Amino acid sequence: MSITGILLAAGYSHRFGSDKLLHPLTDGTPVAIAAARKLLVAVDKTLAVVRPESTELADLLHNEGLQIITCAEAQAGMGASIACGAKASPEAQAWLIALADMPFIQSVTIQKLTTLLRQGADIVNTLSQ
Repeated sequence: MSITGILLAAGYSHRFGSDKLLHPLTDGTPVAIAAARKLLVAVDKTLAVVRPESTELADLLHNEGLQIITCAEAQAGMGASIACGAKASPEAQAWLIALADMPFIQSVTIQKLTTLLRQGADIVNTLSQ
């Protein structure tokens, strides 16, 4: 089964005051890059959906090996970004959607999701405790 990861990186960070996806973690890695690296190792192909003006972020993610999808409709919300990613990967048999502003999701969690998808689950969601 071919699983495509879609990293949603097209938000506006209004409350943060600057682009939080470029903000460095304590080790210096930008937030979005930390999230991307965990997704990259778990799926067959990884896309990053970004806003047209997010050139710095797009360059960083591209350098990590992600295919960049520029979503002109990103201002319409997360659903529009997901649609952009899905349209860009019609060959995918499944998609794993991840948020670029959640770098602390454990790799094992992402691996469990992909395992369930490969075992035939139609949809898999996570729960927080």
